[in-house]
Amino acid sequence: MAKNKAASKKAKASKTKKTAKKAAKKVAKKKVAKKAVKKAVKKAVKKVAKKAPAAKKADAAPAEEVVSKKKTKTVVVDDAPAPEKKKKAKKKTKKQLLEEEKLDQIGKKWAALFRKSQKLEVKPKTYSMREEYEAKTPIQHKVLGWGYIMSNKNDRLEVLFKDGIRFLISNYKG
Repeated sequence: MAKNKAASKKAKASKTKKTAKKAAKKVAKKKVAKKAVKKAVKKAVKKVAKKAPAAKKADAAPAEEVVSKKKTKTVVVDDAPAPEKKKKAKKKTKKQLLEEEKLDQIGKKWAALFRKSQKLEVKPKTYSMREEYEAKTPIQHKVLGWGYIMSNKNDRLEVLFKDGIRFLISNYKG
């Protein structure tokens, strides 16, 4: 019986330790929550203070009450629309700038070749993988549109389209 009593005392002691730990955790969580609420209220007050000039604060501005466990604070809220934030233009890297410049040059080159072919009234061939093409001739692609064949190496066409250079297959036997 003495062993049973000792065992039951140990069990009770461990239960009380567990409950004490749980209670301590709850108290800690409540403290953290209270601090978070206080910070949020302070931020809201600062934002409102920045938006509303001192003259408007003195006038009858609508007030909202922020309640946080036993404490009540009054926050002045201005009904005026919030000013739009200006979007900062992201600075482009050197690589991005070079890429844009290259695309711009390609676009200008394409436009010049397109105008030249229209003046000469050269009809572009409709592109097909199975046909053979010569370099420096215009083609018409179903999806990519009008293009100019820059080179033809090993049945690979390097074609200048409006949106950039693409490689197409020619003389396909399949």
